[in-house]
Amino acid sequence: MVLRFSVEGPPRPKGRHRTRVVKRKGASGEGRGDYLSIEYPDPATAAEEKRIAAHCLAAMRQQRIAKATGAVALFVLAAFRLPASLSRVKRAERIWHTQRPDADNCAKLVADALNGSAWDDDAQVVFGPPFKAWSATWEGYSVWVAHLPSDPEGACAAFRELRGLSALFIAEAERLTLEGRWSDAAGTLGLEGIGRHGTTTRM
Repeated sequence: MVLRFSVEGPPRPKGRHRTRVVKRKGASGEGRGDYLSIEYPDPATAAEEKRIAAHCLAAMRQQRIAKATGAVALFVLAAFRLPASLSRVKRAERIWHTQRPDADNCAKLVADALNGSAWDDDAQVVFGPPFKAWSATWEGYSVWVAHLPSDPEGACAAFRELRGLSALFIAEAERLTLEGRWSDAAGTLGLEGIGRHGTTTRM
């Protein structure tokens, strides 16, 4: 069973918690012990996690998939839109997003957003390769959550399923990353024969 959904918008990394210092109730404010350091979530990160969780819950209802109770595999593609200022040839050549934010930090934000929605405890995520690339036509997250069998008899099948899902997800990432990229530059780069594959479920 695989939950599939996408969230449009510029991918962002998991922001660090903020800290503020407040005075203890009734303290004079003259000593160091009169103050407390309070940590709170980065507001932009909290808002993005809430948005991703809402997309996840909507997809779960639409696809009739319940919250996972066992192990899951999390596949995350963070696709960044190519700058419009690039030439046609440069747009066709630029594939991998090798600048910040880090792929791990983008995937961390998604994983934290799904904690409590797609699963109860993030310790359930046993496999989660992040993927980050440029896209000519789309920007956002493509997310797959695969429910894995936990019984010993299903273990071999689970590994086979992971291999198959990894190949399918890479094909989907290829489609989202390369779609629309060759139409105006294929002749220049000699890429007329390159194909695009993959399907996904959209909201």
